[in-house]
Amino acid sequence: MKLNIIITLLLAFGLSSCGTENTNRFRMNQEGYFPTAKKIITVKTDSPSKFLVYDEEQDKNILAGDVENVALWEYANESYGTIDISEIKKEGTYKIWVKDLGYSEPFEIRKEAGEKSLLSSIEAFYLIRCSTPIEEEYAGVYARPEGHPDTEVLIHPSALKEGQDPKTTISSARGWYDAGDYNKYVVNSGISTYSMLLAFEQYGEMLGEMVYKIPHENKALPLYLDNVKWNLDWLVTMQDVEDGGVYHKLTNANFDGIVMPHKGQDNPRYVVQKTTAATLDFAAVMACAARIYKKYDEALAEQYQLAAVKAYQWAEKHPAVIYDQNKLNETFEPKVNTGAYDDKNLADEWNWAATELYILTKDDSYYSKVDWDKANYEQVQSWGNVAFLPLYSLAHNEKTESAISHKDFPKVEKIITQKADLLYEQYKTSSAGVSMGQLKSDFVWGSNSVAANQGMLLLNAYKLNYNSGYIDAAVGIFDYLLGRNPLKISYLTGAGTHQVMHPHHRISEADTVKAPYPGLLIGGPQNENNEDCEYPYDMPATKFSDTWCSYSTNEIAINWNASFVYLMAGLNNHFSHNYEPLVVK
Repeated sequence: MKLNIIITLLLAFGLSSCGTENTNRFRMNQEGYFPTAKKIITVKTDSPSKFLVYDEEQDKNILAGDVENVALWEYANESYGTIDISEIKKEGTYKIWVKDLGYSEPFEIRKEAGEKSLLSSIEAFYLIRCSTPIEEEYAGVYARPEGHPDTEVLIHPSALKEGQDPKTTISSARGWYDAGDYNKYVVNSGISTYSMLLAFEQYGEMLGEMVYKIPHENKALPLYLDNVKWNLDWLVTMQDVEDGGVYHKLTNANFDGIVMPHKGQDNPRYVVQKTTAATLDFAAVMACAARIYKKYDEALAEQYQLAAVKAYQWAEKHPAVIYDQNKLNETFEPKVNTGAYDDKNLADEWNWAATELYILTKDDSYYSKVDWDKANYEQVQSWGNVAFLPLYSLAHNEKTESAISHKDFPKVEKIITQKADLLYEQYKTSSAGVSMGQLKSDFVWGSNSVAANQGMLLLNAYKLNYNSGYIDAAVGIFDYLLGRNPLKISYLTGAGTHQVMHPHHRISEADTVKAPYPGLLIGGPQNENNEDCEYPYDMPATKFSDTWCSYSTNEIAINWNASFVYLMAGLNNHFSHNYEPLVVK
């Protein structure tokens, strides 16, 4: 890619630094590219061609090359090629020109390419808090009155003890609204809170130094951890202190309409049925929180540890209490018709809870109950399959553990890296330049969370063997979510140049602000939709509608956001802040 090649191309095609734009053909990360990262532009094209890179500051073309890997991407039924400009490391603003296609929109290369996305996705957890006013000092135009105090929550008949007064209430304040609705679910809070905590455990030096638009309540804690504590405070209230069991969810009987949270408080709220999944998820998260918060607040950490142990003991006595909402509604009134989070396979939750308690207590009896072979590692983690989460925790804390887990560490490492290798191979060979599509099931409800969780796995795999290809593939996920995708849309609200504007999120729909809450990761495309909505495209990676109607593609959720926070914490740590990964070896 020498200057004379560029000059030859310019003469051959009669080009100057100006030209007609055909921007609809180009897909790029709309938040920019890290200078030292892999930098891929996707172009919609049917045939190989030449490209030039134009540096706006220097007012000249600085790089020439070939559009490579042109092929049909089955998940969009479109043909793409990739342009690799990784050798450009100078910060600045650039455009791409491709023969017969013209110029792209401008894009940036800058060290802080991922900082805005990380900050806004963390600050979003303040905006979606329950039981508190959202203050103008921190939220600006998104300030709102307190929603759902949850200080007098009824115990649903499914959770009442024998002889207990049906008018009994508990106080279960705080927490995060789960998704587009105003309910709170322990199972989904489990993976969400853990993802946020693991990000701090591994990248805490950077996250602890960042400045957030979030009030600081417990000054003994780093602000990041104080923010996460808001949800831990709620989770603690979901445990029955008498027996240790954990209620499955706190909810209205039915979803609210399109109203602000402070206007939707007339309907009674219930805590519903204790379940094994919720109790094990709770035990795992409390054990993880205990080890992370102990450095800052020993009394708080002890509270978390006691709660985790008691929950695990309840689960041992009740090993298979499954949430079946249809069956529950045949027996009890009022009928509950909100999110079920009805996980029926608990092998992964048992592994997770036992591993976290083992790491925390150094008690081999917990680890003796772990069976890695019973879990499913085909798909990356989700609320319904947490199989990889205990592997991440054990890999990070491997040095501190006893011989009983050391013998398993090669297996732990192999499980993580085998999946990472498959994702990296998909990233390398796909004409879309992304690991999404390694499995056809990647494009499910919440497909963008699958993407972010792939990034989370790749970053954890990188800590095991420092394969730089895993970092490249994780960057590819960042690119995909921020605009280098078939729809040329940034799936993070408030970020990029082509943004989602109408998410299925009650507050964003009901408030008076034109733009939605910033920092929220949208669910993303998938083609098994049941709503009566109009979709312009019908492929797994393109069936998406930026409308309130499309809750199956355009809703938000805390687990999706938390996986994105982890991804961006890892990438910013690696490229922007030059911190060494916090690897315990």
